[in-house]
Amino acid sequence: MSRPLPYLALALAALVLAGVLLWYLAYDLGQAPPPVVEVPALEAPTRVYDHAPTATTIEATSWPDALRALGYVHGRDHTWALLLYRQTALGALSTWFGPDVVDLDRLGQWLGWATLARRTEAALPEVDRALLAAYSDGVNAALRSASARYREEVVLLDLPLEPWQPWHTLALERLFAWLAHTPARPDSSALPDSALPEDVRTFLSLDDGLRDWLHLSGFAFSQAWTQRQSDTAYVAQRHVYGHSALPLYHDVRLLLPDDTLRVATLPGTPFFPAGQSTRHTWALLWSSTARLEPKRPVPDALPARFERIEIAGGSERLVQAFQRGDTLYLSSRSPRPGDSLWALTWPGLTPGSDLAAWQALATDDPQPFRLLRGDGLRVELDGRWTILGAPSVQFPLRDGVLVSNQRWSRHAAAHLDSMSRASPSYLPSGAWQDDTYSRWAARLTPWLLTRLETLPAASPRMTEALTYLHNWDFRYTRASIAATILEAWMTRFREDAGALPVPGDTATADADAFARTLGSALDALTDAYGADLSLWRWEQTAPRTRYVPVWSATASHRRIDLPPDGRRFAPLFLPGRGHPSTLYWGASALPEEPAGPAVWESWTTSRHPSDWTVRPRHVDRRSSPLRILEAAREARPLHFGDPPATRITRLEPPHR
Repeated sequence: MSRPLPYLALALAALVLAGVLLWYLAYDLGQAPPPVVEVPALEAPTRVYDHAPTATTIEATSWPDALRALGYVHGRDHTWALLLYRQTALGALSTWFGPDVVDLDRLGQWLGWATLARRTEAALPEVDRALLAAYSDGVNAALRSASARYREEVVLLDLPLEPWQPWHTLALERLFAWLAHTPARPDSSALPDSALPEDVRTFLSLDDGLRDWLHLSGFAFSQAWTQRQSDTAYVAQRHVYGHSALPLYHDVRLLLPDDTLRVATLPGTPFFPAGQSTRHTWALLWSSTARLEPKRPVPDALPARFERIEIAGGSERLVQAFQRGDTLYLSSRSPRPGDSLWALTWPGLTPGSDLAAWQALATDDPQPFRLLRGDGLRVELDGRWTILGAPSVQFPLRDGVLVSNQRWSRHAAAHLDSMSRASPSYLPSGAWQDDTYSRWAARLTPWLLTRLETLPAASPRMTEALTYLHNWDFRYTRASIAATILEAWMTRFREDAGALPVPGDTATADADAFARTLGSALDALTDAYGADLSLWRWEQTAPRTRYVPVWSATASHRRIDLPPDGRRFAPLFLPGRGHPSTLYWGASALPEEPAGPAVWESWTTSRHPSDWTVRPRHVDRRSSPLRILEAAREARPLHFGDPPATRITRLEPPHR
């Protein structure tokens, strides 16, 4: 009679384990969205087809209803991102996390994002206000749902799901317009940061803290290109956005009575940075212009603007800003006429919105941008292309062009053009999508090695490192050891010389300096990864790490009292691959502006315009029930022709 007891105990243990797992998954994923949802002000039934965690089709009978459905999808699938971005843009993080994040709120209040968003909404034409209201209707329908209330971040942080107001979208618009500019640093050759006034250093520190808090940066590395081969025009684009584990875009196919749009949408807004209609394809590069410079002297008294920061527990802080027009004077006290001050000039410091320009991207009547520069590319289905705005990089390709705002894109452009000229099958095969060859490394490395040939015999370790460099194919693959050595070498050289070497420039051809910095780099790599060079693989030394905002904040913000999170919000690691100089994007410490591995990409052709393919390259943390046992994996490319639906939701007008 005792024999069955072990089996019964084992069965009972299995049931308990299964119950715990089911509870964990139910808690983690929240309640599934219902198949039918009522959305206030919806004019006609609308269908939402889900294909992937960030890919959806919306079938609507009107543009306002399409925006209501878009708001619903954003609020349902990106609840945490919407709440976090909104709280940041409103300068209200302190109401959630207390006084330790007051400095983050101070920047948003100093720049006046919330105040200007309210004033902008009040001045918008009625048609634009109606579009914002329609989008807000959809967001609020999602925020009222059980799936939003039981979202894991919402539950763990005990967050209030306050209604989404139309002007909240305009506050997010300003937040992202600010993030789109390269951090406004003064000329470091004329004045080091340490010699700047305290108010200026404070402002720069707040800006760095904001980007680090959200893990959003490096937008300038985005690029778009088109090139014709035979009778087919190829169009591709990539959008770089930092180290965030939260996907920045949600891919949507909009089925409308008079058009079909395939677009990348920015959650929290009805903005489409990338997209394709039945007539053309467009890419809008995130870029804005902010200047930080001395203004001497202040001609007369400056008007003061006061903003209030509310802090959890009932206390508050006041922020005082001195501003005239689009110029903000960085001073903690009231300036007097004749004072010499530093000032920030940025179009986002006055009321206004790019809403009309965003909506016009999908039409044949493009409108000028105001907060953003409007840089980008538009390609008609017949292959004719138009450069939008004034990108700083406009690299001519054979029967095409590549546009970007970062000079490192020139290396990828030159390689793309060379390969497409040499091999007719290069573009049609799609080989460029995963090409990790670097023309920058191919030009620089042999020149460096030639300089070192004039020196005495190297140490065994340096000889081994040079052997890897001599035999390198200049591809930033996961297994590349030479890539690791060159990266560390050039990082150390720039620290010593202040700039990267340029092949052929005799002023930077000091062989002793090259040998000294290579030796120093090898010392650092040995300390970090051991003496066995075979372990210095690029996948190990340059991991594409993603961070969940707030949960993966840096040490300066870890004083926030967060509930235990286990491994759910821990940093996510992917093996290193690619480089800023290659067609396949990968992060590096070498460019002047920091950039992370998070990137969204898409490509299409004029021959098959409906075959819009997107590659989000974010980590899908919810892709598998056993995700706690599997390594992080990137989302797979999705062909957005007519993808199968995994779930269908009907949005209905309220029943009377």
